[in-house]
Amino acid sequence: MSLIDALRARARLILQKDDAELRMRREFDFHIEMETNRLIRDEQLSPSEARRQALVGFGGVEKHKEELRGQRGLAWMSGLSLDLKLGFRMLIKYPGLTIVGCLALSTAIAASSAYLEVMNDTISPALPGDFDQRIVRIRSWDVLKHELDPHPLSDFKTWREQLKSVEDLGAFTNIEPNFVTGVGQAEPLRGVAVSATAFRLLPTRPLLGRTLTAEDERLSAPEVVVVGERIWRSRLGANAHVVGTIIRLGNTPHTVVGVMPESFGFPVNYALWVPLKLDAMKVARGQGPMIGVFGRLAPGATVERVQAELTAMGVRAAREYPRTNANVRPRVSPFLEDLLASGSDMTETYVYYAGNLVFILFLCVCGANVATLVFARTATRDAEMVVRMSLGASRGRIVAQLFCEALALTSVSAVIGLVATAVLLKRVRIALEHAVGAQVPFWWNDNLSSRTLLYAVALALFGAIVIGVIPALKATGQHIGARLKASASGNSSLRFGKLWTGVIVSQVTLTVLFLMAMALVGFSMQSGRFVRGTFSFATTELLTFSAQMDGAFDGASPVGSGSNEGGHRFLEEYHATSALLHERLLSQPGIVSVTYASVLPSQDQAFVAIEVDGISRFPTGDSARIRVQSAKVGTTFFETLKVPVIAGRAFTTGDTVAGRNAAIVDQRFAHRVLGDRNPVGVRFREVRYVDDRREKVEYGEWREIIGVVNELAPLGYEAHENGVVYQAASVEATYPAFTIARVQGDTRRYVAAVRNVAAMVDASLRLYDVVPFEETGATARLVFWSLMRVFAVIGAIALMLSTAGVHALMAFTVSRRTREIGIRSALGASRNAIVRDTFSRAFVQVGAGILAGLIPGALLVIIGPPELAVGMGLQSGLATSMTIATFVIFVAGIACALPVWRAVCIEPTEALRQAG
Repeated sequence: MSLIDALRARARLILQKDDAELRMRREFDFHIEMETNRLIRDEQLSPSEARRQALVGFGGVEKHKEELRGQRGLAWMSGLSLDLKLGFRMLIKYPGLTIVGCLALSTAIAASSAYLEVMNDTISPALPGDFDQRIVRIRSWDVLKHELDPHPLSDFKTWREQLKSVEDLGAFTNIEPNFVTGVGQAEPLRGVAVSATAFRLLPTRPLLGRTLTAEDERLSAPEVVVVGERIWRSRLGANAHVVGTIIRLGNTPHTVVGVMPESFGFPVNYALWVPLKLDAMKVARGQGPMIGVFGRLAPGATVERVQAELTAMGVRAAREYPRTNANVRPRVSPFLEDLLASGSDMTETYVYYAGNLVFILFLCVCGANVATLVFARTATRDAEMVVRMSLGASRGRIVAQLFCEALALTSVSAVIGLVATAVLLKRVRIALEHAVGAQVPFWWNDNLSSRTLLYAVALALFGAIVIGVIPALKATGQHIGARLKASASGNSSLRFGKLWTGVIVSQVTLTVLFLMAMALVGFSMQSGRFVRGTFSFATTELLTFSAQMDGAFDGASPVGSGSNEGGHRFLEEYHATSALLHERLLSQPGIVSVTYASVLPSQDQAFVAIEVDGISRFPTGDSARIRVQSAKVGTTFFETLKVPVIAGRAFTTGDTVAGRNAAIVDQRFAHRVLGDRNPVGVRFREVRYVDDRREKVEYGEWREIIGVVNELAPLGYEAHENGVVYQAASVEATYPAFTIARVQGDTRRYVAAVRNVAAMVDASLRLYDVVPFEETGATARLVFWSLMRVFAVIGAIALMLSTAGVHALMAFTVSRRTREIGIRSALGASRNAIVRDTFSRAFVQVGAGILAGLIPGALLVIIGPPELAVGMGLQSGLATSMTIATFVIFVAGIACALPVWRAVCIEPTEALRQAG
């Protein structure tokens, strides 16, 4: 029979199982009946005796059936099912190993799966619907500056008229208008001004009403808005008759024409859409708002064809408009790929695979340590395996059994890990929404994808190989004769080798590194802005917020202005509006004083390099240029904060006039920069570097120090290393500005009043984070404390695995040396000597792991960059290292306590009886 015929026969046996067994049974019955009739006829036997002899002569029907099943290639299934059943029974029989192993492996699998799911939604996302592969995004790229052209409005108008390979071409620009309620309060909402074609790209029906149409984009069309389900429920009370109602966005009334479901957030995560009226944007080429351009490939068109068409249009535009388009080239790419790109494809690929590699290595470390525990458990079953091998079980059969037991453990861990991943993904979404203050992209899916499920299955199989196969190969590698001899004498022939010792040392090292990282981050947070610090001034009656205005000032001109002159007008309007807001706030009962600043004292100010007149080297040893932090504040800033000027004088309104370059410094600046010199009257100027090599510089105007105040940052905040300099500035020079109001009583009672006043002054004035002073920076603290919790969980798991590994090593060592310890006790060895000898090996491994972890951690603290080790000096670093080492040794001692106690309690007579 040829190989092909054999494969066909085997396939028929597998696919036609029932038919094959039925034909075989019929053939058996035919042959047995024929043999029975022959015996009755020739041997003159009775029918019952004849059938009995026919069955005996046939050799057993069930045996032939098993041979057929074996030929079908499925006989191993019954053995596999038995091994898996035994594996799940072993989970119950050894609960300690099960708990430790499941916790370690499920954590690794959950972290890996969650990372894969997040990266898939970030790097390789897919839009819902049938047209995700055809939606593209077009951008203009400056080939000389190697950056995107932020103002492609004129080019978009050309593309919309001439581009043939893309249909439903549209554009969008971000907006953030104030949503003004009926009671007069205003709160900013993120939205988008978008072309009506956006709603044709994805087949999503509105919950209520309609979407935007081309008619809505006309300049003379009434102002309309489509809201998302999120806003409809939270701000509009889920009113079923909301279509046709009027809401105010800033100073403009809008008619609600539709409500979109939560699943639609195009282009990213928006829940507010107004028509993009390009006719209103009369701007010069190369100027205007920052817009995104999207469209859908025409039938039969490809990205390459669109790119060729765009390239020709770009060359033509460069020839016609050399001043603005000489170096600009349009590019097309899939919508999400271009929208989410944060760097080169190589960088994204590196992050993706590097992250997966890190988590797989984490799984390997966890799996290797669990494998140590499994090997120690396998040693207790040495006699069982020796008996099975002596009765004919092959090495492969034993390895398969231990693999199935490990697979049961990793399967349970994978299930727990996937459940944890599902919960973690929802937590990640919530954390991201808190961190960025908005919803995550609408295409993100909290449910586990099929790719993630397959990935978890692969990790479970890989973990089973690490946990089950490697210990099994080690356990079955010795010759059966030596195994029988050792088993007969009551000993286990298994030994911990260098592999398992290395695993334990590596795990202790990992534990120490995680503890060092936790300590390092903890010190940084304690000395930074991520904890609630104690300020040198009273903060209980301070209310803060930041204020911006519609127009999205970009540093030179507001969006759509197209000129610096427009930018100046915008700043003047902002200054007048802010001044009126502060005036109205001061007229409110309970508000004592109001001021403003470029940043708050609890935040990082901008670093600047300065030179001090008459000083060539500072007391700190630095050269003539030193980095300090700078803040622009209102003239009543220190008065509102009730911070006294301890030397010199405070700011006055005259100090904001051009040419009156006055400054106030804090005590840290006076001490570290000026030493014993009297600060009042000293001049300094800013040094700005104009090239990357810091060789060419330009100097600012000289500023005179007129006063000194206490440090305003939280006590112990080392980020302001050389102190802070404060400059008096008008509010338009600090756009966007933080406002600080001192009130009487509970600050929360004034939040609604502040928003009401702002809405009455100008509905386009957007207020952000109207919170008590103590709550500023709460988002950053939330993120970093979440990071600390992650470190704590991973460190606790690493510590638990190290403890379990050391305990398994000690228990295994004591059980293997029972007779030796008993004989030594009988010969007069003291308990101290036995304890010392039993502890020595374990603590050599623990000590090696501690050193391997402390050395890089200590070096990072001592000689690392100050940004990483802020707040932790040499003494603190050494003290932390010693504390961590002592803690790990203490935990290891607890892990060794029970096995050592068993060792010293061994009765010599019992050990000698076993030796005999």
